[in-house]
Amino acid sequence: RHLRRLQCLNLSGCSQLTTKTFTAVARYNERLEDVTFSGCKHFLDEDLRQLFNSCSLMIRLDITGCQLLTEECLLEVLPRARGLRWLAVSAIPKLSAQGLARLRSLLPQVDVRCHMRTQADPNDLSLYLGGQVPEKIKKIKAVNKKKNNNADTKGKKKR
Repeated sequence: RHLRRLQCLNLSGCSQLTTKTFTAVARYNERLEDVTFSGCKHFLDEDLRQLFNSCSLMIRLDITGCQLLTEECLLEVLPRARGLRWLAVSAIPKLSAQGLARLRSLLPQVDVRCHMRTQADPNDLSLYLGGQVPEKIKKIKAVNKKKNNNADTKGKKKR
């Protein structure tokens, strides 16, 4: 309530925030221009609607990793954001490639950033490093997998 002149807010990685928090942010901070909610697991469609209903000056929004947002909501709400110029929507599983293309066509004035639609497997980054996985690495993976399977089998036999 006391930060009515707040223009920039970064709550990235605050995974414990709830709709109550997002509602308060929207209600009491109508001058927000730059908002980062990346990694906020509980950020919902309704929270996004409230944010844009209250914060008409929004220029930059990062909702990377807000996994509960839907494509339908993004396509409904974001085109009404006239001042929006930069948007990050990576790791939103419900946003399809077609939805992303539609979003970009509806927002020609916005630099829409989307590097991935799902969380990366830290053990397999081949998709992000580009190209095929070298044969040598495939063989190492196969050997490791076989070792893990054998260890599992031995553990079950001992019980």
